[in-house]
Amino acid sequence: MNRFQFVEDHKALYGVKRLCRVLQVSRSGFYRWLKGSAARLARRQADARLAERVRRIHAEHDGTYGSPRVTVELRGRDRGQPQAGGTGDARARHRRAASAQEGPHHHPGTGRGTGA
Repeated sequence: MNRFQFVEDHKALYGVKRLCRVLQVSRSGFYRWLKGSAARLARRQADARLAERVRRIHAEHDGTYGSPRVTVELRGRDRGQPQAGGTGDARARHRRAASAQEGPHHHPGTGRGTGA
């Protein structure tokens, strides 16, 4: 439990000012933390939904999908198109690597890279 939560839980009994002084936290920090509680709750709920989606994808593929494949699946589903193994990504990576090797500074067979 963090100190701000302790202040929140006991403020009716001891008061915010006294608790903050004893715990050596600022009152403004406590009120800032209190103001952000809705955002923290929303983030926890979103994290829980994401964790459930990851577990479902992992289970759908008999536990064989690791984080790279699960990420591809999540991104595909967010766009409304389930991905099948991520083969499209592998082909795109291969094309990019091949074109990089054939760029203006690549001169095969010369041994110097100068092209002459």
